[in-house]
Amino acid sequence: MSGALRRGILGLVGAWGLSALMAVEVQAAPPADDCLARLQEVQQRMAGAEYSMTAVLGNDSGMNSYRYARRPAEGGVLSQWKSLNGEISGYALRNQAGFDFNRDRGYVGPLSWHPTRIFDRLFDAGTTLKDYVCVLSGRTRVAGYRATLMRLAPRDDLRYHYLVAVDDALRLPVELDVLTPQGFAVMRLHVTALHEGADEETGDILNGGEYYPPTPRPGRQEAVWSELTVPAAFSLSDAGQLPGEGQAAMAFQTFSDGLTDFRVYRAPSGSLTVPAVQNGTLTVLRRVLGNYEFAVAGEVPLALAEQVLSRLPKPAGAAHP
Repeated sequence: MSGALRRGILGLVGAWGLSALMAVEVQAAPPADDCLARLQEVQQRMAGAEYSMTAVLGNDSGMNSYRYARRPAEGGVLSQWKSLNGEISGYALRNQAGFDFNRDRGYVGPLSWHPTRIFDRLFDAGTTLKDYVCVLSGRTRVAGYRATLMRLAPRDDLRYHYLVAVDDALRLPVELDVLTPQGFAVMRLHVTALHEGADEETGDILNGGEYYPPTPRPGRQEAVWSELTVPAAFSLSDAGQLPGEGQAAMAFQTFSDGLTDFRVYRAPSGSLTVPAVQNGTLTVLRRVLGNYEFAVAGEVPLALAEQVLSRLPKPAGAAHP
């Protein structure tokens, strides 16, 4: 992340934190149950809402603008993220199944990773936060909207923290910040305009193509690899092998806490060339043990990836970002 962008995001978070602190000083902190009830209310509101919004997302890759729209549909909810930077591209969801599209190139294909997927999952009515503490931290104005501030913090302090601003009148989210356990901002989604009700955007949500469902759990009970130290909040959600290109197949196990997930790859040493890096909410960390190389890749902080591979020796002279 550029110094200017990081300072800008941290400055915004700092300003938000100050306004929240001032609010807490003049009113007693509500019970955590009230906060969880408010979050569930927002999730249910989103499930039946028809609205559109424009938003700006900032992370290590820079600043990008999006148009988001959603509307109820038979059997669930249709939603769509469309980039406002360059080509008309994005992805569409029916519940949590979806596909990517690029209208300029006439492309429709399987759903890939997108930084906005955290927003989709966090405010989905089917998402239950596992071992998170929720605190209502006050009220402020965000882009002209009078909003209630919520802080979601994991009890294990290994996962991401979330700062959420919810418009008091519409009960819809207008801002989402993602922070590392150390308090560094890695992503901010800021709503610049919000329109409730049917309009051109909600009517334009893609209803064609194949909505690829999320990967199902494996049919057999697979043991977690003994080399891994998986935090208690995560459980095995998928496992299998990826075909190698002129090399042995690469085994993998995927773990999820219901909100974010990560995958661990195991392959013969030297077959993986990805270094330890962080980009926005994504982390890749690799270690070698004997003749095998393990790599953690997913939407988790570096601290969590290091915990998963804590039984494996660190490379000599390694310096992680």
